Amino acid sequence: MIKQSFLASTLVMLALTQSQAAATEVKDEGQLQTAWHLVYSQDRDGNATGGTKEKLLTAIRSGKSVRVHWAGGRVEHFVDATFLTIFGGEVFAQIPIIRGQRPSKRGEPASIKLADDGQEWTSIVSTNGQFPYRIKWFVSN
Repeated sequence: MIKQSFLASTLVMLALTQSQAAATEVKDEGQLQTAWHLVYSQDRDGNATGGTKEKLLTAIRSGKSVRVHWAGGRVEHFVDATFLTIFGGEVFAQIPIIRGQRPSKRGEPASIKLADDGQEWTSIVSTNGQFPYRIKWFVSN
């Protein structure tokens, strides 16, 4: 009985994994379709460069999940926004605390290691330019 239950659970997890993969990798007219789409992008001063802030606000208010992208130097970062605040028509996304990392291109391939000193990092990404990077805001479909 336990073996059957374990087997059934394993099959359900496998089916869910396959359906999630199918949902994020469906080809449509030669383009990869994902579960996320870009709704707003901004320059380092918070000026719109694509999409609209209103679409971002509407998506957040309707319960859509948000993912944020920014590039700093040699690396690009993506993070799921787990705590969002709308204040004064601006969006603020707290980045959960992460352990610092050290990217390196010494040798091949490029590598990233966790910081030895246990350094932790967090910030608030916002649409008002207080986070000084170009930012892309994605929402779930």
